[in-house]
Amino acid sequence: MKRNKIFLDLDNVICDSDKVVRGLITKHLNISAKKQDVVEFDYWRALDYPKRHEKDIWKEFHSKTCLIAKPVRYSIDAIRRLALFADVHILTARPRSATSPTKKWLTKHKIPCVSLRFSTESQKISVVSSSNQALLVEDRGETAEEIARAGKKVVLFDNPWNKAFGHKNIIRLKNWPSIYYYVCGFQGYAKALMQLHQRLFEKAKLAMRNSYSPYSHYKVGAALMTTDGRVFSGCNIENVAFSPTICAERTAIFKAISEGYKKGDLFALSIAARNSAGLVDDANPCGVCRQVMQEFSSPHYPLQISVRDNKDGLKLRYLDMYLPLSFRKL
Repeated sequence: MKRNKIFLDLDNVICDSDKVVRGLITKHLNISAKKQDVVEFDYWRALDYPKRHEKDIWKEFHSKTCLIAKPVRYSIDAIRRLALFADVHILTARPRSATSPTKKWLTKHKIPCVSLRFSTESQKISVVSSSNQALLVEDRGETAEEIARAGKKVVLFDNPWNKAFGHKNIIRLKNWPSIYYYVCGFQGYAKALMQLHQRLFEKAKLAMRNSYSPYSHYKVGAALMTTDGRVFSGCNIENVAFSPTICAERTAIFKAISEGYKKGDLFALSIAARNSAGLVDDANPCGVCRQVMQEFSSPHYPLQISVRDNKDGLKLRYLDMYLPLSFRKL
């Protein structure tokens, strides 16, 4: 099945290059600057030093010091989730001589991508503009504005050096959680996400068949997807003493945790139910299950939950909608 593409710039979108580059400028030129001082894309303009030094600083960054750069905050968890329903393509303006250290950095941080392309800014604009409904997440204002003027939406990662750029097709967002939510709700990505949940729902219906519910006669199945794409299913299992009874959602979650998955590794959960009359029901998780979901859900990327609505479709919500003001700490 053909999947939607999403294009991501690398530097200062995935890789926090700015901090390392400013460190090199301090080391070689004895110029100390904070991030908010870099109000133009070119450091030599923003920090007022001779342009001739720029080439050497970037050469050192691209050849070796890029390897010490950290990922942009919360970027990896978002990209792993997006890769479950879209093909991630990384477009970077780094020179081809930086191919080896760039690949090493991506491998080190386990960042999934279908392709890594070294492109000029004009090539990047051409690739994105010719891809139907595909978003680019970019930090260079000039590139974002040119794509926007071509009639395409583009996400601009809000940074001091791109404050001067704006267009009705530019979506300026401050961090990866807000980018993730935007992409999940945008056109083809939203459709692909719902298709993923529909497949999960079918697995939840299969799990429902194994329900042991002789007392309530209320059968529930759940299918849980982790951030690496693995699916765990579960059903409700009742007991005559009532208190040992466990819900389908917790069965699926505990199976994943018992297999080594950790807090933050849960991506999506779909729930299917059939009531005592044998009718399909729109079963929302109980309060105990919601608290268990919160225990293992990422605080920045809450678990996605889908249940059947009354029109034979699916309703998609996030855990923080089910459990606002949750109990998180002792």
